[in-house]
Amino acid sequence: MTHIPAAFPRNLEPAGQWLKQAACFGREDEMFPDNSEAGIAKAKAICKPCPVWRECLADALRTGDNEHGIRGGLKPCERRALAREKAFREGRRPEPEPIPERTLQSLWDERTKADGGHLFWTAGTPVSFQGRHVTPQRIGFQLDRGREPKGVVRKTCDRDGCVLPAHLGDQRDRERKRTAERRATLAAEQTGVAA
Repeated sequence: MTHIPAAFPRNLEPAGQWLKQAACFGREDEMFPDNSEAGIAKAKAICKPCPVWRECLADALRTGDNEHGIRGGLKPCERRALAREKAFREGRRPEPEPIPERTLQSLWDERTKADGGHLFWTAGTPVSFQGRHVTPQRIGFQLDRGREPKGVVRKTCDRDGCVLPAHLGDQRDRERKRTAERRATLAAEQTGVAA
């Protein structure tokens, strides 16, 4: 999802004339990658030779555009750190960085990586969330099914470490699968007897 914040200079009057010279001019969508390391690297590579990167960074710091996209070759967290450092040097009390609300979805988005039709957890396990420990399998299951899993969540594929929700099943899923298999076996036996 591309998000272009309101602080991105759309006004090309004198204060924003530098934007016309920016390496990303006309390529703004590429400057707002979605936490993709490859996308972030590509956006930073666009910034690297930019003749107006300093103006872009100064504008981002001046307007407080420290939430989205690559500006002046820096990610939002890097710009926020720079803004705090600048405030400290100027003798001002830096604004405290807001603590983002931690959700199962944010944990999932931050700590999973897709690879060849599978999804893998990239951090330590179990994870502490709202005072309890949860496994990546339980998180993926709950986000996908919209309910707490019943019993142990197990993977149904042969790839070690896979947490793709479609490749996970809880006790209820396993019971339903066994019931469906028994019915199919009974139906096959009845069909074979009647023949």
